[in-house]
Amino acid sequence: MWIVDLEKEILNEMLSQWEPFLFSKEIYWPVHLTSRNLPQAYRKIRVTPGRLLITIKVLREFTEINPEHVSNLSEKIKQFQDLKDRWQANWNKKVTEEIPVRIREWTRLINDLRIDNEYSHIQLVNQIQIRLMIDLLMDQLKDDDKMILLQQMNGLDHKYRGQTLDNDFVWDESEKFIFPNSDYWYLYRKYSQPGE
Repeated sequence: MWIVDLEKEILNEMLSQWEPFLFSKEIYWPVHLTSRNLPQAYRKIRVTPGRLLITIKVLREFTEINPEHVSNLSEKIKQFQDLKDRWQANWNKKVTEEIPVRIREWTRLINDLRIDNEYSHIQLVNQIQIRLMIDLLMDQLKDDDKMILLQQMNGLDHKYRGQTLDNDFVWDESEKFIFPNSDYWYLYRKYSQPGE
């Protein structure tokens, strides 16, 4: 699911465009990746704060088990953290603008699970990153700002549990260490087809 080279490219590109990204009114920031090592489909993507937080999470964990890549990558991750800290108010604004968008997407996904007979587990695997982004975005907020959102998410998560079954990790087994079941339970479920 997650390609380390792609995540490195995303981080490099977002660091080079930090201020335009941070001060834009766009939630989905267009990124043009130049590496020839990446498939064409990945060269023009849109990155949000939530998607960038996935990039940071994947790369941070990658450096933990691949120390030979630590020096350069750790510098870039630290640079991201420094920029985020320096522009905290602007970053928080971007985060709070994205959260309702992602919650609407998550609500729509849960409704699709309930009413769409054609919905498949493969679709869920491709879209479950929405729920991951919500978690990572909410981790950026202060506890006081999270309360209403947590109540809303608890209701949605209850519905999600009712429409899915416990299962193995939804993405590649080699990525399990990045997303342990204890913290990311929703990545360890499968769509419960009618009758299951």
